[in-house]
Amino acid sequence: SGGVAFFNDLSLALMGRYRGGSAKIAITASSLFGSISGVAVSNIVATGIVTIPMMKKAGFSPRLAASVEAVASTGGQLMPPVMGAVAFLMADFLELPYQSIVIAALVPAILYYVALFIQADLEAAKNGIDRVEEHLIPKFWDVMKAGWVFVFPFAALIYALFWLNWRAETAALLASGVVLVLGLFIGYKGQKMNLNHVWRSFSDTGNSVLDVLMIVAGAGFIIGTLQVTGLGFAFTLFIVEAGGDNLFLLLLIAAVLCIVLGMGMPTVGVYILLAILIAPSLVEVGVTPLAAHMFILYLGMMSLITPPVAVAAFFAACIAKAPPMATGWTCMRFGWTAYVVPFLFVFSPSLLLQGTLGD
Repeated sequence: SGGVAFFNDLSLALMGRYRGGSAKIAITASSLFGSISGVAVSNIVATGIVTIPMMKKAGFSPRLAASVEAVASTGGQLMPPVMGAVAFLMADFLELPYQSIVIAALVPAILYYVALFIQADLEAAKNGIDRVEEHLIPKFWDVMKAGWVFVFPFAALIYALFWLNWRAETAALLASGVVLVLGLFIGYKGQKMNLNHVWRSFSDTGNSVLDVLMIVAGAGFIIGTLQVTGLGFAFTLFIVEAGGDNLFLLLLIAAVLCIVLGMGMPTVGVYILLAILIAPSLVEVGVTPLAAHMFILYLGMMSLITPPVAVAAFFAACIAKAPPMATGWTCMRFGWTAYVVPFLFVFSPSLLLQGTLGD
């Protein structure tokens, strides 16, 4: 419908005039697109093909350009109001309304992207990288004039979820319908959808759903095996005993396991596996269920940028023509704060907007 082009232009208009603007554009575009995509690799495809060459041209090394895009795209899975399929699964596991998950994710997601902005600014200062060239930056009001209609799908989704209290899937269908109308009849800067695009959207959605169904079916076998054999309880007991009475040590063990178990798997599969194996042990020692599940989501997601199987990092490295493994290590250096944030909200649930307003 032209929405991706609008997000890229909006990011360029907002961030292009600042030091290291090309990296900040990548971070902004990835957070915007990630909030509706929730899949790191598709985020890199949609925004990285524009932002990675832009960062390289500005003076960022190929390895760093790929790392910025990979880390920013990975964080899109945490960005409300959509957060990808995992948020719906989490709501199901915790038996909470989807709205509660979105509200809890808000502050950690903002912290994640603020930290990336600071890192990008420091990298730009260290490497002497200036703003984007003036002629490449579109005027903000021109961008908004052409693309302001893309506010409507978000507005429809949020209104249906929070005011009408619709089920999440019904609200998503409403927002999709709005996008369909906008894409067919308005578009962005002359780019419109046609019936072939609509058909391809249905086809791509069918393929995506098949992936999720296969993952969930496989996870079902794991859950069944763990319950029948008692391994799930034994694994929880083992982790709790390994951590002893030290919550921080237990969290460190859980964090390593989350990253290792998540390597090479899509986020949905990672979350289901960790929700069965790791989350119960955290709840057992007094971590609130919501904080425990957010913790495993964050750390499981970090497997996408953590070597040796850093799928998002390798994919971005391919676009940037950078060495894959070196890009993975650079991702860890650039996104180091993302490994810290989950520990913060376990010890301080108020970061998940749990507790009183004063908290």
